[in-house]
Amino acid sequence: LKNSAYRNFIVFERLSMAGVIMQISPESRVKGDAYDIEAWYMLLREHLKKPIAESRPFFERLVENFPVCGRFWRYYVEQEIRAQNYEEAEKLFQRCLPKVLHIELWKCYVRYVRETKGSLLSFQEQMAHVYDFAMEKIGFDIQSYQVYTDYVNFLKSVQAVGGYAENQRISAIRKVYHRGVSTPLTNVELLWSEYCSWEKSINPVLAEKLIADKHRDYQSARRVMKEMETVMRGLNRNKVSVPPRRTLSEFRQFALWKQLIDWEKSNPLQTDDYALYAKRVIYAYEQALLCFSFHCNIWYEASVFIQQASDLLIERGDAKLGMSLMNANISLFERAVHSLKLNNMLLHFAYADFEEQRMKFDKTQVIYNRLVECNDVNPTLAYIQFMKYFRRTEGIKSARALFKKAREDGRCEYHVYVAAAFMEYRCCKDETVASKIFEMALQKFGPKPDLVECYLDYLKQLNIHLENTNFRSVVERLLNTENLPINQLLEFWNKYCNYVQCVGNSEEIKDVFQRRGKCLQKHYGVKSSGLYIDLCRYGTLLPCSYKQLPATDYLKLESSKNEIFAELKTKVQIIVSDKTKPKPDVSGMQRFVPKLPLWSCLREYPEDGNGQVVKELYREEENEEREEEEGREEEEEEVIRVKGEEEVIPLHAAHHITYCLPKPSASPIEVNAEEILNSLCRIYPHSAQKKMSKISNPGSEKDKILNQIGVAMKLYVDSIEAKEEMERKKRSGSFSDSEEEPLYTSEELAKVNVYHKRRQMQRTINLPSMATAL
Repeated sequence: LKNSAYRNFIVFERLSMAGVIMQISPESRVKGDAYDIEAWYMLLREHLKKPIAESRPFFERLVENFPVCGRFWRYYVEQEIRAQNYEEAEKLFQRCLPKVLHIELWKCYVRYVRETKGSLLSFQEQMAHVYDFAMEKIGFDIQSYQVYTDYVNFLKSVQAVGGYAENQRISAIRKVYHRGVSTPLTNVELLWSEYCSWEKSINPVLAEKLIADKHRDYQSARRVMKEMETVMRGLNRNKVSVPPRRTLSEFRQFALWKQLIDWEKSNPLQTDDYALYAKRVIYAYEQALLCFSFHCNIWYEASVFIQQASDLLIERGDAKLGMSLMNANISLFERAVHSLKLNNMLLHFAYADFEEQRMKFDKTQVIYNRLVECNDVNPTLAYIQFMKYFRRTEGIKSARALFKKAREDGRCEYHVYVAAAFMEYRCCKDETVASKIFEMALQKFGPKPDLVECYLDYLKQLNIHLENTNFRSVVERLLNTENLPINQLLEFWNKYCNYVQCVGNSEEIKDVFQRRGKCLQKHYGVKSSGLYIDLCRYGTLLPCSYKQLPATDYLKLESSKNEIFAELKTKVQIIVSDKTKPKPDVSGMQRFVPKLPLWSCLREYPEDGNGQVVKELYREEENEEREEEEGREEEEEEVIRVKGEEEVIPLHAAHHITYCLPKPSASPIEVNAEEILNSLCRIYPHSAQKKMSKISNPGSEKDKILNQIGVAMKLYVDSIEAKEEMERKKRSGSFSDSEEEPLYTSEELAKVNVYHKRRQMQRTINLPSMATAL
């Protein structure tokens, strides 16, 4: 075996050396991973070169696997149009347009009708209907400028016979212009310019008033367009929707879509038309679903918003639009449960609750039956929710019949027994039946820890015997307790909601759920989808997969001390965002000091000398600022004192001047004093600038400081030379105490020893000439 493996290794090495590259075919990659986008694109490039008759099966596989990808649908349709298979193309448009609001796909549809239906007698009427339909669906898109201009050009080309027809045509053109200049579009300025020119060409007198009336809307749209471009920066609108991969790029794109939706919800147009506001938010959700159709929380939050908008419009008297949004919500749920291929129960439960609130009990049962009969999911949680529904709507007998069906289903786990037992105990007050159900569960599943814990909880409740009214009053009193810990608040709300689901009616459930959502969102800042997940789960059974859980806000409920919740968190690998990544410790970092132009021969520093001096100087600055804030006196800074003068110059300022001196030469040196002074004020911190503020003062004071700098520099260099001469005398024994000490003290010179290497160059400078120049 070893020899065989060795021979295989040698063969592989020889193939590699010969330049043979072994690759897996795209078809094999697609079979291994149905969502391998790179492999699908490789296959797509191959089939685009083939006739549509040969490539049609591939395109059907492609759009079936990616049903909301507008780009793939457009490639498929364009192939049919090139082959002049117009009937097939129209069938494809009927399949994709209602559910795929992709701007390029809709432009393709408009172009197809314009180019292929021109010979029809009803072409103008049909084309106008197509443009109206497109504007209703994708007219809010920031890239829909071309649709507006094409519609206007089409209306201008229509031949109107008679004054009435001409007025109708002008009114239609004006209506399209008014909607376009009021919508944030990328080229809204060009559209506004075209509109102004057109109005002036129709009626110059009336144009001024009409333009002035729409100018405010145009300015608002222009402002929002620029904000929208900023919000959408980095957004990939052509991303292919795949199941959650938990990559950093996916997480960033998801965050950008949430940012866009929240921005639209803030009503950036500041419009009073709630219908317009709702449509813009719904369109933002639709665009997000094109890229993240496998993220159940987007579907759920979109349905919640649509339902709230529908209820509000009906309350305000707009029943037609309210019912239209309600139908749109039904369509959204249907797309959701089919797009996710029945592997997500959360949307099924939300759909069932929606139909139950509408009193459509037949549809609700169809949704639950479809879910429990699906072989791709564990039906335990579906049976539990279905039993609760039957108890609410038909009574305990229907719930018992369903429990009997669940017992016969071998896929069900012990949770359905626990749910049935508590339903019997709480609703029917039948302790005997509840105890028998627990005993049946123990016989079938054995002493599982979670099952035993539920049984013990039930046995504890047998000693309480609270009535329904007492239970509600106790819970309400607990929820109104001041300074209640957040984890206990979450547990009380969950227990209350579960209790109401078992014993209450639909109106009570809706009221408690809404109160719970408002209360917990205030404390946790969690979206409604995260709260609904926590509400629908039963123990460790979740209505969505663990891969989809990090994309929701459910994990923000981290204050809960529930052991089941902690167990769920251990099963989920959370992607750490940039904001939660560990940050470097900058407390020990040194401040940045820019490198100044130095003489080429002075670029060699001691190994740690320069950094140590800078560190000491800035530490003095920080200590001085800290003492000023605490109200203590600031210590006097070390300075170079000029004989016969009361003014002083900071020591580190004198150090800096040595950097700025020009390269020595035999000719007289010219010193640019202004440049030295500007660099001093530019590189030193605020405290140093305050001490050198006199340098920027005009007049004689400035001249005095300039002269002082020159004298100070002479004393600075002379002190270094005098110190070295004194050290030589001390070493030779010829130094006496009567000799004058250098101007610098030993402590001061210790700080500037790193500059001694400049001494040979500095000695050659004509310092009197420099002072004169200063």
